[in-house]
Amino acid sequence: MASRTARPSSEVVPWYRNVKLIAVFAQIIFVVIVLIVLAILVFNVSRGVKTLGVRTGFGFLADRAGFPLSESLIPYDQNASYARAMLVGVLNTLKVALLGVVLATLLGIMVALMRLSNNWILKQIATVYIETVRNIPLVIQIFFWFSVLLVPSLPSGVNALRFGPIYFNNSSGLIFPWPFASSNFRHWTIWLILALVLAIGVYWWRRRTLLRLERPGNPFWPAAAAFLLVAAVGYFIALAQSRFPENLLVSLDADRGRVNSVLDVNANGTVDNQDTPYATVPVIVTFESASFEVNPQRRTEQRKEINSAFAFPSLRKSEFEEARVEFVNPDLNDRLSVHYTGFPTTGIVYEDRNENERFDAGEDLDESTGEGFEGNDYKLVLFIEGFKRRVLTERDGETRVPRFDSYENASFERLGPSPLAWSFPNFPTDKTLVTGGATLSVSYLALLLALTFYTASFIAEIVRGAILSVPKGQTEASKALGLSNNQTFNLVVFPQAFRIIIPPLISQFLNLTKNSSLGIFCSYQEFFAVSSIVNNQSGASMPIFFILIGGYLIISLTFSFLLNLYNARTQLVER
Repeated sequence: MASRTARPSSEVVPWYRNVKLIAVFAQIIFVVIVLIVLAILVFNVSRGVKTLGVRTGFGFLADRAGFPLSESLIPYDQNASYARAMLVGVLNTLKVALLGVVLATLLGIMVALMRLSNNWILKQIATVYIETVRNIPLVIQIFFWFSVLLVPSLPSGVNALRFGPIYFNNSSGLIFPWPFASSNFRHWTIWLILALVLAIGVYWWRRRTLLRLERPGNPFWPAAAAFLLVAAVGYFIALAQSRFPENLLVSLDADRGRVNSVLDVNANGTVDNQDTPYATVPVIVTFESASFEVNPQRRTEQRKEINSAFAFPSLRKSEFEEARVEFVNPDLNDRLSVHYTGFPTTGIVYEDRNENERFDAGEDLDESTGEGFEGNDYKLVLFIEGFKRRVLTERDGETRVPRFDSYENASFERLGPSPLAWSFPNFPTDKTLVTGGATLSVSYLALLLALTFYTASFIAEIVRGAILSVPKGQTEASKALGLSNNQTFNLVVFPQAFRIIIPPLISQFLNLTKNSSLGIFCSYQEFFAVSSIVNNQSGASMPIFFILIGGYLIISLTFSFLLNLYNARTQLVER
C-alpha cells in the first residue's frame, strides 16, 4: 500500500485562500463603499443646498415666529421664537399621547373582557368593534370624529351643551372648571414632595409585609391614603402661609368688561403699561343692576335653521337674583312671546297664535310676511338684578366679565390667596369667546378619540390572546382552592397574562404616539403641524427635518425605555 506524506503543520495558507482574512477584507470593502456613497450624497446635497440658498443652520430657531397657536400648555404669543413654537408642538403631542395611551389601554382591556365573556351580545359587540375599527384607516376615523360627528353635531357659542359648570360646543370644545397653581403654590410643594416620599415608603413596606406573610393584597391603596393625608394636611398649612404681594393692584373697568391684576411697580395706584401682570387672583365682580340689548336673528345650529333666535352672554342661575327679558318696543310685549331654550340668555321669539302659552312649530315666523321676527325692529333687552360672578385673572393679569349696555353700582372684591385657585368657564359676550376654566378643543378631542378607539382595537386582541395563553390548569387550581371568579382573574390569570401583554403593548403605545402626527387632518397643532408651519415660513427644511426625526426618536425611545424597565421587573425569574 502506498504511503501518504503528511503536510507539515507549519505550512502557511496563502492570504487569498484564508477564509477569515477574506471575510475581514470583504467587510472593509463594504464599509468603504458605503462611506464613499454617503460622501457622494453629502457632497451633492451640500452643493444643491448652496445653489438653492436653503438654510442649513439652526440659528433660525431664535427668530420671531409671527403666527398664533390655538392651543398651548405654556405661555405663547406671536412674538415668541420658532423654538418656543416647536416646544408648544411637542407638548401638544405629549398631551394627546399620554392621555391616549391610558384611555386606549383601559378601553382595550374592557373590550377584550367583553369578547371573552359568556354573554353572546357583549361578545358580538366586541367582535364587530374590533374587526371594524382596526380595518378602517386612521385618517378616515379622524375625519369622521372631526368633520362628521363633533363639528356639525354640537351647538355653537353660548348655545353650548351645559352640564352644570361644564360647557361643550363646536367652537371651543369641552370647557370645564380647573384648579391653577398660584404664586403661593411653592408653600405646598415641599408637602407634596414629603407626601410622595412617604407614599413610596409605605408602598415598599406594605409590599415586603405581604410577601413575608405570603398573603394577597394590594400595597397601592395604603400608599395612596398616606399621600392624600399628608398632601391634605400640607395644603391647609400652605393656605395659612399664603400671601399676596403688598403692591398688588386689582381694578375693574366695567365699561370695557375687564378685570386687571398687576404689581404696581411705580406705586401710582393705577394700572398702566409699566406695571407687571400678576395672574391667578380670584375676584368677585358685582353689579346691583344691569342690562343687555340684542337683536333676534336666524341661526344655524346642529345643521338646522332656527328663526327668530336670540342669545345674550351666558349667565348661570346662581349669578343673579332676578332676570327678565322684554322687547325694547313696549307694543311688542303684548303681541309676541319668548320661548327660552336656556333661561334667561337664549331662546326664540314667537307669536302665540293659538294662545296655548307655549311655542309651536311655525310660530317663529311672521304670518303675514313669512319672515322671522328678526332685526332691530324686534330688539330685546335683558334686565338683571343682583349680578355676582367669581372670576380668576389669567396669565396676562386680565380676565373679562360681561360688558353690559347699562349698569348701576359696579364693584369688586378681591378674595384671599391660596396655593390652588379654581377657575370657572364664562362666556363674557354673546359670541364664541370663552374665559376661565380649562379647554379641550374639538380638534384635540377628535384626534384623541380616533387614536383611542383605533389603538384600543389592537390592544384588545393583545389582551385577549394573553389571557387565553394562561394554562387552564391555573384557573382550575384556583377554583379548587376556593377562589371566586374575580379573585381567580385578579390574582391568578391577569398577573400571568400581563407579563405577555407588556412587550406588544409597548409597540402599540409607540404607534399611538407617532400616529398623533396625523393631527394636521383635524387642525390640531401638534409637533408635526407646527414644524410644517415653521418650515413654510423659515425655509429651513433640512434643520427642521432633523429636529422632527430627533424629537420623535426621543419621545419613542423614552416610552420604550420606561416600559422595558417595567417589563424587566415583571418577568419571571428563571431558576
